[in-house]
Amino acid sequence: MQVSGGAAHFGGSASASANITGSGNIQLSNGVSVDGYIPTGVSVSVDASGSNAPLVSIESKTTLSVAGDISFTRNGGGSTASADASAVIAVNGGTLIVGSDSTRVQPKVVLQSGAMFLINTSRTFRAEAVQIGAGAAFVIGASADRANLKVQKIVQCAGTVRINLAVTGDAFIASSASGMSAGGTGSVAFSYDKSSNDATQLAKCGVEVVDSTGKTYTLTSRTSAQAMAGRRLLASDGSATWGDDSMTFQMQKQTSSAAVSFAVVPLLMVSMAGLLF
Repeated sequence: MQVSGGAAHFGGSASASANITGSGNIQLSNGVSVDGYIPTGVSVSVDASGSNAPLVSIESKTTLSVAGDISFTRNGGGSTASADASAVIAVNGGTLIVGSDSTRVQPKVVLQSGAMFLINTSRTFRAEAVQIGAGAAFVIGASADRANLKVQKIVQCAGTVRINLAVTGDAFIASSASGMSAGGTGSVAFSYDKSSNDATQLAKCGVEVVDSTGKTYTLTSRTSAQAMAGRRLLASDGSATWGDDSMTFQMQKQTSSAAVSFAVVPLLMVSMAGLLF
């Protein structure tokens, strides 16, 4: 099936019977706006032939969920091993989800403000290029195999990287502490290509962790060099460290001293009163 320009809705949802059955390929091009659910067995390709980017868009308040791969073609031919600069999916405030059978997204994914790109696969996965704009989120699903998740190039990192956990934050902290390596490197969030990325630029991205209860932990984003230099953590929930070829994260339990502060104030007031009278 070829869809060029205009708008296309692929019926059904991940939890309901989809209108698409069988197997095959859906080829998208020429700025088509898409949403809906594309099930397992149906691949998606973005044709970069003779058109200006973006070739596919996902608009605000809409979602495109693809259970399999997203590749690119040129002149309707087969895809190649790496991305084509003119093959672009622009997520303009909507959501792009790659699902259970996804192993790759070859077109560049550009996330505008309010947009989300959710990796929700437990398979070895690779995205060729992601641009995370301000107010956008690159989300690693709780079911994702973080150790085998790679983004070849992060073009921009001005938004947020969000890591979803399948357990509570306390359970994750406890398990991380018991299994921490001697170097204290923490848990791998995902990896990236060393030669294509600058950790100093990547560390500009905000990082947060959301546990199974929906609680959000904000992490301090820093490079491995800053971590070695003992950079003070700006957030109390832990750290995200951008190394040469991967980002790792560590979390810590939150503590509160509010009760102590309130208890001290009345004592100080009594002491001052004694001095005055």
